[in-house]
Amino acid sequence: MNTRYFVLLLLAASDVLNAAASAQDSGVLCGIDVLQRDQFQILSGQRVGLITNHTGLSRDGVSTVQLLSESPAVRLTALFSPEHGFEGRLDVSRIDDARDQSTGLHIFSLYGKTRRPTTEMLAEVDTLVFDIQDIG
Repeated sequence: MNTRYFVLLLLAASDVLNAAASAQDSGVLCGIDVLQRDQFQILSGQRVGLITNHTGLSRDGVSTVQLLSESPAVRLTALFSPEHGFEGRLDVSRIDDARDQSTGLHIFSLYGKTRRPTTEMLAEVDTLVFDIQDIG
């Protein structure tokens, strides 16, 4: 009886691993992957604000912040973080603004004094990019 459950578990695990590998090779691209493929052309000349957290990653696992900040075509000017903060580690009722260590950019909390970007927060932003993955 235990052998049967072990075999079923093994088959289920191999299906999950196979599905993950298939998704990687399927040609499905997230928005950041499309932007990168197109050399961020649509954002060229724009001051870009990014609403993101730790889930904002490319297909290759590179953070959207890194990709946008390192692109010569993009002028990343502000970061905005939702509930649980920029790194997704906080579980408090209010999160303060911060500064991103890798870029030096201001991280405006959207889970602090306000739940949406204010006019002041958007003063240096022409275009907002939203990159938060969710389980749906």
